[in-house]
Amino acid sequence: MDKCDSHNSFNCDVFNEQEHQLYAKDSPIIQAWYYYAKIRALYLIGLYDEALAIIEHIHIIPMGVPGQIKTPEAYFYSCLILLAKPETYLDSSKYQDMFKHMFERLKTWSDSCEDNFLHKVKLIEAELASLNNQPFYEVFDLYHQAIELAKAADYKLIEALANELLANYLVKQSKLEYVMHHQQISQTIYNHLSVNVKAANSSLPNDEIPVLTSNSSIEVSTSSIALNSMMQAANVLSEEMVIDKLMNKLIAIVMEFSGASKVALLLKKNSKWWVENIGILNEPNFQFEPLPYSKSTDIPASVIRYVIRTQSMALIGNVSVDSVFTNDPYIEKHQPKSILCLPLIYKNRINSIVYLENELTTDAFGQNHLDMLNLLIGQMAISIENSVLYSQMEEEVVARTNDLEKSLKQLKQTQNHLVESEKMASLGRLVAGVAHELNTPLGVSVTASSNLLELIEQLRVAFEAQTLTRKEFVSSIANINQAGSIVYRNLNRAAELVANFKLVAVDTSNDEEREINLKEYLTDLVSSLSPALKKGHHTIQIDCSDDLVIKVDPGVIAHIFTNLILNSLIHGFEDTQEGQITITAELEGSKLRVDFQDNGKGITKEVQSKIFEPFYTTKRGAGGSGLGMNIVYNLIVQKLKGTISCHSEVGNGTKFTILANF
Repeated sequence: MDKCDSHNSFNCDVFNEQEHQLYAKDSPIIQAWYYYAKIRALYLIGLYDEALAIIEHIHIIPMGVPGQIKTPEAYFYSCLILLAKPETYLDSSKYQDMFKHMFERLKTWSDSCEDNFLHKVKLIEAELASLNNQPFYEVFDLYHQAIELAKAADYKLIEALANELLANYLVKQSKLEYVMHHQQISQTIYNHLSVNVKAANSSLPNDEIPVLTSNSSIEVSTSSIALNSMMQAANVLSEEMVIDKLMNKLIAIVMEFSGASKVALLLKKNSKWWVENIGILNEPNFQFEPLPYSKSTDIPASVIRYVIRTQSMALIGNVSVDSVFTNDPYIEKHQPKSILCLPLIYKNRINSIVYLENELTTDAFGQNHLDMLNLLIGQMAISIENSVLYSQMEEEVVARTNDLEKSLKQLKQTQNHLVESEKMASLGRLVAGVAHELNTPLGVSVTASSNLLELIEQLRVAFEAQTLTRKEFVSSIANINQAGSIVYRNLNRAAELVANFKLVAVDTSNDEEREINLKEYLTDLVSSLSPALKKGHHTIQIDCSDDLVIKVDPGVIAHIFTNLILNSLIHGFEDTQEGQITITAELEGSKLRVDFQDNGKGITKEVQSKIFEPFYTTKRGAGGSGLGMNIVYNLIVQKLKGTISCHSEVGNGTKFTILANF
């Protein structure tokens, strides 16, 4: 509308701020336009205290102009204003909350549209990193990203502002040789945009602005490019964690920025310094084996000792006239012209040393090289520390993995031994039960057969004496027939027990798969366990299809159900004389589902959570080994590739559900 009376006010012949504010007090739209323009103007002018008062009204802008670009623009400048007043910002939780809210919104918008907002986010991040005294290369890189992004998106004003803020930061860091480049860019853009208040002011006091010669602009531009390249190199180092790859990259970067013809990297291992890697210009295939620096013939040991002892840099511009190191065997033999040896210090200790030499030129390592390398040193030390820790961690992981594999192997051997032991123990219990059961029919058979022999002898004597009457003959034949029947029945029972025992015993000791009729096999198994069942008058019911055939190692089935049945007898029917066990089996697709249920006393929640753990037993000291259910679990999981679960309530019995793959 007209030229303002001063830089800090919008007042002119046709506009008055006070009157405008009174006019706009009931109009959020008009207030939003005013506050947005005022916040931006006060920041660009540098009136941060006045700007803080305007920020108090920042909430009006999104209310007055929702969805318009003025809201993120106002948030952007408000964040910069708060960071420009660090003493106020850091001491006020209110301002910190405001900053967090506005910055988070900007980042959200940046995720949706990088062209419009990412450069703003990066510039705020750069100012925040500067305020927090983050490493130089990190702060510089953020400013550089903000400049490049603003330039690419054609945000000229913010490109100029980012260059100006970077120049201000470089002044604080005493990097005056790089300031002019960014200062010139910002002034040129401000002039082009007619931002007169910016074009008239410089971020540097007059006595600090470097004097420009005819080649200054070229030199400054070249320096800035080198600095950008160095920052990119620092990023490359920060991203590498593998020590061997890091050393190769570090040597290549140092050689590039220093002009050295040889670069060596030394690391401390087991309290001794080792030459870990060496790079030689124009010899990309140079092979080197790490060894202690005192034994190396590729570097001067005396220079390394000096750096280790003093923890300071060794710079030798002309080796031939330096009396301290000229007698070093390496120097006498190879006659390098210039040497630079830098200690890389991390947390007040040297964690590595970089050795550089130039074999052709004296004073090869000038101040520019030192400045570049000094900027890189911090990242180099951090990267080496991280990669060494990463390498140590990898070695520990490998060592622990080997230990775990060894322990696992021993555990499997122990487990197999325990399984075999439990197999033999189960077989032993089976043998004992069958032997006890066989004693009854065999004992009866022995008694009946001896009675039979006696009856036959009496009949023979009477027959030979011709005193045998018809009545006595009929009676003797009846007694003989009865005794024979007793012998026959009991021997048949014994033969049945032996057959069942033989089947289960063979299956228990073999590991070969074969097809079995599940119902018939379980029936034979239950029959072999009848001695244990009869002690308490317990019964087992098998609900299974008559034609359910599976291909399996029968010994696995024998072990699983023997242990489940004995578990019910020992634990579930401990106080019960007439227990009932039901085994239900059916195919569900390719899976076999078996429900094993008893009506015993049940299991507590605590016991259920540990029932499959090895060596866990509630019968410790009473013959319980704690391996029975663990073996059941392992056989089902490992041999049948299935699962087993336990469901029980105290007083309501226990149910095991098995799902097996066939």
